[in-house]
Amino acid sequence: MIRRFSFPLILLLLASCTTSAPLIDHTHPASADAAEAVSKPMPRVLPIDEVTQRTRELLAQRAAEEKAAQDQPVGPRLENEPEHH
Repeated sequence: MIRRFSFPLILLLLASCTTSAPLIDHTHPASADAAEAVSKPMPRVLPIDEVTQRTRELLAQRAAEEKAAQDQPVGPRLENEPEHH
């Protein structure tokens, strides 16, 4: 019983290996040479409300403060320590 199904299965596997893939020209989207699709940005569905605008302002202000804090030297400078520019 196993031999009855194994021979056709082997033939099927060998036959599937011998078929070549269809050729894809440069206009086909799956081709590596195809041009990328041009996409437009999605239109804004909802307008920006006051809360969103205020949140963005606060986040930008906080980011600016953190950037300024990173630029400050840590700890007091010693008298003999040379300045680094």
